[in-house]
Amino acid sequence: MKKALFSTFTAAAAIAAATPANAGTCPALGADTDCGFLITINADGSITAGSTGQGPYDSSEDTLVGVVNNSPNTLNSLTLSGSDIFAFDYDGQYAYSNVSYGPTGYEGPNTSFNIVDNDNGTVNFTNGGLAGNGGTAWFTLEEDLANVAGGVTVVSGVPEPSTWAMMLLGFAGIGTAMRTRKKRQLATA
Repeated sequence: MKKALFSTFTAAAAIAAATPANAGTCPALGADTDCGFLITINADGSITAGSTGQGPYDSSEDTLVGVVNNSPNTLNSLTLSGSDIFAFDYDGQYAYSNVSYGPTGYEGPNTSFNIVDNDNGTVNFTNGGLAGNGGTAWFTLEEDLANVAGGVTVVSGVPEPSTWAMMLLGFAGIGTAMRTRKKRQLATA
């Protein structure tokens, strides 16, 4: 019995070790079997982002992007910057899946874009955001993100605990100032 349990555990560990971290985050699309670029929000709120080794799903310049939220917080948006990553030429995932998730054809399920210019934009996670503790989402972007000049910058929309603390202290300070001001006005009246 112990040998059978050990064999089962060893087999499960081997399968887990052989499975890429992004396995199942993105659907098979065009030339890709999974994500070509993976953004991971770690448990501490830090971000890890990079190529998974798969080339562009259109075999030219478009990238299938996966997001894994391992933080305990819901993620509402990510701000992304990179050379021409939002310069959509309308051959996004829709051209390969025939499923439209948004007006550009590059959105994935429960995602939308606020595009600032060809190099900058925000990916919004709709329907309540991207759940924490392992929630996943995917979308597509223009260009082969592994080869974007200057790289891709990712900024999380999840505030750090210190940001929450500063915000709460600020609200408390404003409340105290308003209360003090109101008492002074009543005393002079």
